Amino acid sequence: MQFHRLVIAGIAAIAVLAFDASAASVFRIEVHPVPTLDLTTAQVLSGETRGPAGTVAGELRLPATAALRVPAVIVLHGDAGAIANQAAWNNVLSATGIAVFTLDSFTGRNAISATTAIGNIEGAGKVTAFGRVVDAYKALALLSQHPSTRRASR
Repeated sequence: MQFHRLVIAGIAAIAVLAFDASAASVFRIEVHPVPTLDLTTAQVLSGETRGPAGTVAGELRLPATAALRVPAVIVLHGDAGAIANQAAWNNVLSATGIAVFTLDSFTGRNAISATTAIGNIEGAGKVTAFGRVVDAYKALALLSQHPSTRRASR
């Protein structure tokens, strides 16, 4: 009997420790398509604004707050793609009342790996860092029109 109580107490302790209070600060999650352009590094650096059209997606996490409009940040991934460590940052930002738009520049372009090996860089050679900057600006345009995000003061 004592053993069963210890097991139940252990499970309860794990459940309490595993609960992430910052995740509870998210009110709503929305997924948005982001129309973008597939530009090379040279095109971006030369100021080119025309290129093949593409679509990427982003996840907008709106914080639980009484404010009608909230500030927002755009989170971009690196060469490994959107990975689990971004969730910690998203939770911290949401807990402070900031909307978080996590952009995925790889999946919509089919630039993902068939394996989950850590050493395998997903988008290497398919989507450049400068190409992801274009995606960020397109996401910013989308967020600036969202009714729940606050526009920056000029």
